[in-house]
Amino acid sequence: QLPKVAGLFLVVCFGGAMDIAAIQSDVPTPVDFNKELCVVGTSNVVTALLGAGYTGSFYFSQTIFTRRAGVFNRLNGVVVAALELLLVVMPVSLVQDC
Repeated sequence: QLPKVAGLFLVVCFGGAMDIAAIQSDVPTPVDFNKELCVVGTSNVVTALLGAGYTGSFYFSQTIFTRRAGVFNRLNGVVVAALELLLVVMPVSLVQDC
């Protein structure tokens, strides 16, 4: 099992670095790589502890979308988190008929 876990770890690390490089190429302002990786790491730990949620790639997309829209404050993250929580606690399944 250890070689598989180590291989998966390396693939995820490389993928995360490539995602950040893609963000940097898409936005005109410098991207703080350490901050982005900390956000992804934290989100992945929380996702693992809760057993559900979005992993790093979703947050990279949010970074690109918010920068393109000219949004640079934390209220955007709070709104996104609140809407996601609303989707989780809704009494109806959104994918039931898919």
